Amino acid sequence: MHPLPFVSVSAVLLALLPGCGSIDSCGSGGTVPTTEDTTVDSAHMADAAGSDGVLSDDECAALCAQTMGVSQVTACSATEIADTGGDSGTDSAGDTGNSVSYTLECTGVVFYGCMGRPPAGLSRPRRAAPGIGPWAAQAASMEAASVRAFLDLGTALDRLGAPESLQQRARRAARDEVRHTQIMARIARAHRAPLVPAQISDVAAPDRAQLALENARSGCVQETWSALMARHQALHAPDPAVRAAMAEIAGDEATHADLAFAIQEWLAGAAGQGAVADAVATEIAAIRAGLTEQDDAEAAVLGLPSREAGVQLLDDLVKQAYSSMLNSCSRPEVLRD
Repeated sequence: MHPLPFVSVSAVLLALLPGCGSIDSCGSGGTVPTTEDTTVDSAHMADAAGSDGVLSDDECAALCAQTMGVSQVTACSATEIADTGGDSGTDSAGDTGNSVSYTLECTGVVFYGCMGRPPAGLSRPRRAAPGIGPWAAQAASMEAASVRAFLDLGTALDRLGAPESLQQRARRAARDEVRHTQIMARIARAHRAPLVPAQISDVAAPDRAQLALENARSGCVQETWSALMARHQALHAPDPAVRAAMAEIAGDEATHADLAFAIQEWLAGAAGQGAVADAVATEIAAIRAGLTEQDDAEAAVLGLPSREAGVQLLDDLVKQAYSSMLNSCSRPEVLRD
């Protein structure tokens, strides 16, 4: 089989983003409708319902997008929750309205993002609400999950007899992700956004074939895309704290993506060519789906590319890094380190 080409990801990213100079948390989405729920207080419900006080279908869908990032809403309901808090549930004017809350349930498509390498067993993160604070809080959660991912990777490489150099690089990457978690947590706290740990389930240790598929998805695709987005944010984020954070993170993520390609080269032949190609294609399709549904205004606040620009970057990346695997052709010389 033709293995995934070993790519100098830093070189690829510099080529895709000219003008990066010396500047060295992935986005993907789903297309299957899902049901999400959250609690909304009376003030937010009143704002959503407008002057008539009745929550229309369109207003309910807008609230779904605002609170949980659910788009293409096919069903939406808001159910009042009985007041159980406070000594009396009243304010000085005797008004109990502000103590009322609602369960908002939305069925639609949830697009989500991640930064770094996601570990096996990671529960799909809910898409962050708009704004720098919620984005940074989710990014911190994903970076923390990546610590686990690289520790697990190092253990798997050791068990499967990988070269010590690859094992050491995995352990260094775990230390990088600790630092990334701290960086993003500081931004989240500055914006008073609560930090919520990622949910990770224990899974069986992978064999060589399983690691090849996992590494193709999580490393060769997701980490490379994460590095590219971090570079873009380092250049374009309006907020100086975000620019500085992503300038520091982007180089590490590119190094981690380089590690993924090196691991994939070591694992050449461990999984069938078609299976690895399908894994790569599935991840690329998920990223593309997320891009086509994103809110460009929200993306601009974070320094992320618009839908059109993001799709073009993805197409360019596919040509430079994945075309040989997707088309089953020989390794292109231009991708050699």
